[in-house]
Amino acid sequence: MYLMKERKESLTLKGEKSPSLRDRVRIVLEGMMEGVPGLVATAVVDVETAEVLAVACRQGGAHDCEMAGMLYTDLVRTQMRIAEGLGEDTITSEILVTTANYHIILRPVDGLMCYHLAMVEARHGVGLARCAMERCEGSLTSVILGVA
Repeated sequence: MYLMKERKESLTLKGEKSPSLRDRVRIVLEGMMEGVPGLVATAVVDVETAEVLAVACRQGGAHDCEMAGMLYTDLVRTQMRIAEGLGEDTITSEILVTTANYHIILRPVDGLMCYHLAMVEARHGVGLARCAMERCEGSLTSVILGVA
């Protein structure tokens, strides 16, 4: 079960308000987590402010994921400046950081000033998490831009 589990239905009954952007992004992130063994938490982080826009996690991972999101923003900014300084037109597809406990994947969301973070337990591989992040990128972009 997810720690921050909420109703996934779009609250369309009379008198109820629609879910916030944070809730809609969290729903996409929760969907991404299903079927990825070892994926502890995932978040979307604003590059400019280092604010965690939304987080989905399995029990116990929320604080670590939010802290990582805030701290790794500088790394993402630095990588963006390096690419710009080298005159590269392409955005870095992802950054992989390995610690004693986690593999942390930082993936800029195409066309937006935010990035997607995933924390995978160190004893698991990152392949499935990388594929899941790639699959949900379009949904994240649509939700954040208000297209979906």
